[in-house]
Amino acid sequence: MNFLAHLVLSCHDPELQMGNLLGDFTKGRPPSHYPAGIKSGIALHRLIDQTTDSHPAVLEILPFLRPRHGRYAGVVTDVLFDYYLFRDWQNFVPISYADFSHQAYANIRRHLPLLRPKLADRFRQMVEEQWLGVYSTVPGILQVFERMRSRVSQPDKLDALELTIAELDDQLELAFRRLFPDLRNLVNEFCGCA
Repeated sequence: MNFLAHLVLSCHDPELQMGNLLGDFTKGRPPSHYPAGIKSGIALHRLIDQTTDSHPAVLEILPFLRPRHGRYAGVVTDVLFDYYLFRDWQNFVPISYADFSHQAYANIRRHLPLLRPKLADRFRQMVEEQWLGVYSTVPGILQVFERMRSRVSQPDKLDALELTIAELDDQLELAFRRLFPDLRNLVNEFCGCA
């Protein structure tokens, strides 16, 4: 799961949502000045990632991605699953995407003062450029991978993603549809929000 799914999988709790978003940017123990809800959100993020990585639906799709994308096959599924979440939004999220994104961006803005300056700048950029909307289209998804290219050691393994989506669309969507309800149940148990 990538940014969009982590924001959705937060029981509509602002601190939990922010922590869930911060999970990829927090190594080891969270900073002590973070509120308890944000620390719980970071723990939730790690649980979601761990569950996703070991879920049968993901393990079954990875062999189809590895020949082209190698060790980045898991990253490819994470980003593409946000595309499938957006594509079938009304079946997974009880409010419109417009309302959800507006609330998510406002929540991020509220929490910027807690973050170290470089990280705050990155999240400010996310809000200003409305990064969540890129998951709505294949060209947007390709932009996400283009941004990643400079941060990976084998950028060629992020080539031909449009072809991957075209060839594996049905299998990827099915894997997402098997995974997401299990993640929602996991989050509901974690938060006690069911």
